[in-house]
Amino acid sequence: MTGMHQGRLNRPLIKERKMSALCGIELVIESLMMLRKTLDDLKIRYALLEEMEKSEKTLFEIQTGEGKTELAEIIINDGSGTRTGFQKQADGRYRIISTASSREESRQQKKLAGRIKRRYAYNRIREELSKQGYLVVEEEKEGDETVRILARRWR
Repeated sequence: MTGMHQGRLNRPLIKERKMSALCGIELVIESLMMLRKTLDDLKIRYALLEEMEKSEKTLFEIQTGEGKTELAEIIINDGSGTRTGFQKQADGRYRIISTASSREESRQQKKLAGRIKRRYAYNRIREELSKQGYLVVEEEKEGDETVRILARRWR
C-alpha cells in the first residue's frame, strides 16, 4: 500500500447560488449521466421519463412558480406535486427550476436540492477516486449526513 485518501462529505463540492425565492437554485452539475444516476440512487422518478425518452425533443417546458416558462432536459416530481426541472446553462452546468409557488413548496424544493447535491457530490467523489486508482475500503455515515470515506491505492 502506497497511498491512502480519507475525505469527509459534509460540504459538497457543489456551489449553490440562490436565484429568487421561488424560481430556482443553481447547482454545479456537469454530467447529465451522473445526475440521472444520482436521481436513481435517491429513487426519484423522473416525471415524463417515458415520454422524454420516446420524444425527439431534448428540452421540455416547465412553468416556474413565478409563471415563467422555462426549458429543461430532465423534469422530476417531488411527490407533493411540485415539478423540478434541470436546465443546462451556457457553461455546461445545470440549474434547478421549480414549479414551487408557496413558501412551503419552496422549502421542500430546497430540501430536495440538498439531497440531490449531497448524493451527486458522493457519486462524483467515488468516481474520481476510482479514476485515480483508489479502492473504497470503508464508508461511514454519521448522523449529521456526513459521510466519511476511507480509500486505498495499491501499487
